Amino acid sequence: MKTYDFKRCRLIVADIDGTLVNSKKELTKRTIEAIQRLKDAGIEFALASGRPLDEVETLVERWKLPEVFFTYYIGMNGGELMDFHTGKSESFFKMDPSHLKEILDLMSVFDVNPCIYHHGNVLCKTIDERVKYSISRTKKQAFEYKDVAELYAEPNAKILFRMDPAMMDEVEQYARQIPSQHWNVFRTGPFCLEFGDSRINKAYPMHIIAERYGFSVEDIVAFGDTSNDNEMIEEAGWGVCLVNGTEDTKQCADEITEFSDEEEGFADYVEKKILPFL
Repeated sequence: MKTYDFKRCRLIVADIDGTLVNSKKELTKRTIEAIQRLKDAGIEFALASGRPLDEVETLVERWKLPEVFFTYYIGMNGGELMDFHTGKSESFFKMDPSHLKEILDLMSVFDVNPCIYHHGNVLCKTIDERVKYSISRTKKQAFEYKDVAELYAEPNAKILFRMDPAMMDEVEQYARQIPSQHWNVFRTGPFCLEFGDSRINKAYPMHIIAERYGFSVEDIVAFGDTSNDNEMIEEAGWGVCLVNGTEDTKQCADEITEFSDEEEGFADYVEKKILPFL
């Protein structure tokens, strides 16, 4: 049975939705205290999200935490990195417009709502309830495009397809059966499927951080709950999936939490499995 020496841990990387926060997007007092105890033990902390960096910043502002409570933000499924040691943000490998068009053509067989992040806002086919929900806790506005070509007019970090949750399994299976060296496919929620550059996933910035600061990805512990977390869970020294996570992500993990995101599963795991061994 595989084990891990948590004394070697230098960094914890955690997904946000479905992992650190509950369905109300709340970072509970218990979770904040667990993170603070990790920091007091000398372990740095990174938030990893499919959201762009500005939305991660908005979430952190809402939690009213001390300035620079987290050391890194990983955004856009690994396409962006904010490093608070340097105070600089970086972006990596945006998708070529020709690949965005190809994806749109392939996905046109389904009744889905394609969306992109566009100059600080969201551009989509229809401003439906799912789009409204997705931007409800952000500073973004949503706009409907007049011509689908607006979605591939310039390079972009990713393209999203929102849909009826009942369609997700069929659409995801279809998308994964289309071979491409240009993009990855991620399920990022019950009604959202995303495509990003094939070189990018949430593990990519982990390697950058480790190399930059002189440690190994084996010294990283990662937490997540769904498909866009798989690579970081697999490539970290120790990967943990929340019990509410998807089956593919559980298969990637070294361990599964006892409790869900609604039951503060992250905090419970840290308190029982990590802190006593530091």
